[in-house]
Amino acid sequence: MVAARHQDVDVSDVLVGCYSVTVAVKPATNADTAAPNWWLTAVYGPQEDRDKAIFLEELEAIRDACQGPWVVTGDFNLILNEEDKSNDRIDRANLRRFRRTVAALELQDLHLHGRAFTWSNERENPTLVRLDRVLVSMDWEELFPNAHLQGLGSDASDHCPLLLQTNLGRMHKARFHFEVFWPKFERTRSCGLGGDLTTTWTRCCALTTC
Repeated sequence: MVAARHQDVDVSDVLVGCYSVTVAVKPATNADTAAPNWWLTAVYGPQEDRDKAIFLEELEAIRDACQGPWVVTGDFNLILNEEDKSNDRIDRANLRRFRRTVAALELQDLHLHGRAFTWSNERENPTLVRLDRVLVSMDWEELFPNAHLQGLGSDASDHCPLLLQTNLGRMHKARFHFEVFWPKFERTRSCGLGGDLTTTWTRCCALTTC
């Protein structure tokens, strides 16, 4: 789903795929000027392996139809790097396929501030994975050189929300977020999260990336 406040942006040229929704975005204040449109694609990647190749082909077809600055965001249900998963149970065939597609589309993986992973299975010894990300074209990055991607906390979902700010003029110190599943994770036990939080709070900031 894609939603927008019309006082901020105009959206048009909606394209709906099997695993994505794409819209053209233009700032409402510049609607009558020559300011360039940019494309936003929101995705929800399939879980079944047999459908992942179709999903990646859909991204290629979107790019053929939508030239210019482009952002692709959402839950890809794929990882781009081995470091995107907290254990070594990795489907390397799908990883390589995803990397090839990202390279062919000339997309950049926008750095995620605040955390290394975006999903947890929330078990006693949880598996943590970065399934959610923002991929941008080089011309979009040139259009928004101060873009900033932040992972937020959530107690309503096993995924964390992503906040993409296109023009963060003044960088602020990242806030520390405590996640309810951390005490179940092996690395946090060594930090002392199972014990006295008041004495180990700052030590556990190393579990996040800023």
